[in-house]
Amino acid sequence: MRKRILRNVLMACAVVALAGSASARYLVFWPPSGDVANWNDANTWLDVDAAWAPVSNPTAADTVEIRDPDKKLIIDTYAECQAFTGPGHQSWSANSTVDVLSGGDLQVKTTGWGDVLHMGYAGEGTLTVNTGGSVHVQANASWEGGVTRLGGPVGCDALLNMQGGLYISDNALSLDEYNEGGTSRIQLDDGLVNIGWLNMGTGGSIDIVDGKMEIRADMSASMPGWITGGKITGYGGAGTVEWDYGVTAPGVTTITAIPEPATIAMLGLGGLGAFFVRRFRIM
Repeated sequence: MRKRILRNVLMACAVVALAGSASARYLVFWPPSGDVANWNDANTWLDVDAAWAPVSNPTAADTVEIRDPDKKLIIDTYAECQAFTGPGHQSWSANSTVDVLSGGDLQVKTTGWGDVLHMGYAGEGTLTVNTGGSVHVQANASWEGGVTRLGGPVGCDALLNMQGGLYISDNALSLDEYNEGGTSRIQLDDGLVNIGWLNMGTGGSIDIVDGKMEIRADMSASMPGWITGGKITGYGGAGTVEWDYGVTAPGVTTITAIPEPATIAMLGLGGLGAFFVRRFRIM
């Protein structure tokens, strides 16, 4: 515990030295009781720069971090934080579970190129976006920042779990971009992921079911290899990945998936069986 606190204090000192702004805070998610809390619950955060004093409601000027394991953060309304520009510091590093529920709207702001939303930065991290929820990692007026990174070294695994809703990264989304040893996955069961570019390293993968990915760039050179190499799959490998550039939407690489005919037939038989069961019970 002492080593962890010292490490966080040292990181916070580096943030303060580089930030040059007294208004910005470095906040660590730490529920006052239990391991589950809402973003806007009272005293849910600790201000590292103020002797770890409990605080509430991060603002657009604050860098926030979710690092300790087994903690769950709920976002069901508007939430915002400020990404930090500086080497080695990320805007939002999850080593826990974050659920964006219906009505939840997380806005990650940007000051420069060093600003990212990073899941799995110092441990395992999962971000789930549900139907009616949204996340927007924003670039600034100069189109700097707005980057999403998933994964890190061995043991630092990340999952973007799309069960619905919307995830936007104004610039790139990177899955194990630097081949550091961790795994980084997108499970796109439903909803939309809209990004400016896609980087995918050795530990990166994407599985698409009923969701859709839009990349605002021409990824034609990479898509065939990613699909044949099993980096992008449909229905857990039982479906077919379909993609195009500029056909579904001008200037956009659109990626979806369809189930194999056998899967469709099984689903149809299942529905037919349910119909006869209901009919028999009614009679």
